[in-house]
Amino acid sequence: MKADSFSWTSYHNLEGIYQWMTDIAAENSEKLNLTAIGLSAEGREILAIEFHNPKAKGTVIIEGGLHGNEWITTEFVTYLIYHIAKADKARNVKLQQVATKYRWILIPVVNPDGYVYSMSNDRMWRKNRNKLGNGLVGVDLNRNFDYNFCSHDSSNKSTDDNYCGSRPFSEPETQAISNYVRRNSYNLKFYFSIHAYGQKIIVPYSDRVKHLENFSEMENYGKQAILQIYKLYRVKYGIGTIYDIYGYRSSGDSVSWVKKSYNVKYALTFLLRDNGTYGYALPPAMILPSCKEMLVGLLEVMTVRHRHVDRELFSSTVNTRSTCMMVLLTLPKIIVEGGIHAREWISVAFATYFLHEIVTSPESNDTALKAAAERFEWSFVPVLNPDGYEYSHVKYTMGLLAAKRIEQRYNTMYTVGTAYDTVGYKVSGVSGCWVKKSFSVPYVMTFELRDTGRHGFALPPKEILPTCQETMDGIVSLLSSTEKIARDIKAEARMDKLLDKIVIVWNILLFIIVQY
Repeated sequence: MKADSFSWTSYHNLEGIYQWMTDIAAENSEKLNLTAIGLSAEGREILAIEFHNPKAKGTVIIEGGLHGNEWITTEFVTYLIYHIAKADKARNVKLQQVATKYRWILIPVVNPDGYVYSMSNDRMWRKNRNKLGNGLVGVDLNRNFDYNFCSHDSSNKSTDDNYCGSRPFSEPETQAISNYVRRNSYNLKFYFSIHAYGQKIIVPYSDRVKHLENFSEMENYGKQAILQIYKLYRVKYGIGTIYDIYGYRSSGDSVSWVKKSYNVKYALTFLLRDNGTYGYALPPAMILPSCKEMLVGLLEVMTVRHRHVDRELFSSTVNTRSTCMMVLLTLPKIIVEGGIHAREWISVAFATYFLHEIVTSPESNDTALKAAAERFEWSFVPVLNPDGYEYSHVKYTMGLLAAKRIEQRYNTMYTVGTAYDTVGYKVSGVSGCWVKKSFSVPYVMTFELRDTGRHGFALPPKEILPTCQETMDGIVSLLSSTEKIARDIKAEARMDKLLDKIVIVWNILLFIIVQY
């Protein structure tokens, strides 16, 4: 297979990829060479392309195919090999710049066994094919590196897809990467791990909630790359740590290990297309567009300088949630904002609907909408007050869950809301409001017990026990809700500290659960 005959319009099997790598190395022997960095669990070679550059100011290592089912990653790394090899004839100034400035090492298929098995037997196969005994096979290679091993989003059960292995670098594939990176660690400037899917740029460290080291710098570079990616096919990428984006932590990944072990300043994980419509089974028609846009993003990250991003993609709020702003065109500006008041949920719904209509306007039959979308630069801030919005959702939902739980025992119906929502008037000077305001207690509620007025304050003795039982059900439901919220929002928070702050006030209060 000649190098120029390789096209990115379909997925290639391992034999085809390796043959193409052999051919492009032979045709460009003065520039690059093909080397085997190790063997897989089933004895297949793990091949890398190394570019010669005696004047290089640093080394770049890029790996793909760490997971068997992420075929698009292998296609992109081969696409990148081709364009680096042909950079001297390209019109792309940034491509020429990075091709001549650095020594490039590219590994398209770190997990050849998993890749072959995914193509021939199980499309969703993720792990390698190491035989573990008792008929069990495979380790998740991106949980097997020696970085906080098997602590987060990793399993010690060999039946699981994210099985981390028996120990760090237990697998021949991760051993090969480890040894190869160590041999090439001198002046290692960039390390990129290509994955799918999700359309994200992931900044280390994978196990941290807080942003460490040069996160702000990498976030700035990533934002500028995202803008360039968007300009090509209007595909939106996001950026952040694993925790920022997905709300969980992971460990044992290659990028965090490289950054920590060798102080590589610029280490990133790229998640290619798409956002879940096709997932790992990305159609062949999307291979070339994905490769083109990722090349644009990669070059931007490597050549950009720190600067203020005028079209801001993200800003932080008091509680470090992300406020997203998407800018669509460079024309006279229109800014649309919603959700400035937490309880105005409908405004958020409309702002997102409006955004969707503008984004999809090219496919719309509404000529007026198309014209408006094209004439202006649109900026949307759907949730200007994300902390309040989240707070209003959580508190209301907790109350509803408690009311539902109360109803289950004796079919007693409660309503949920503020004093004004439930009884139609405002009050002041009540204990609960004072406690919440004075001490910032997060969970303060009032229970208005039985009944709805038939007996009023003269509730019959026979209703005492049922009232106590059902109210206790509601309180337990509330406590369960706060425990779940605490886990979701801050995994490290100790529940006893949170529960100490819960005050249940048996009086009319800012937030009331009232029987009707």
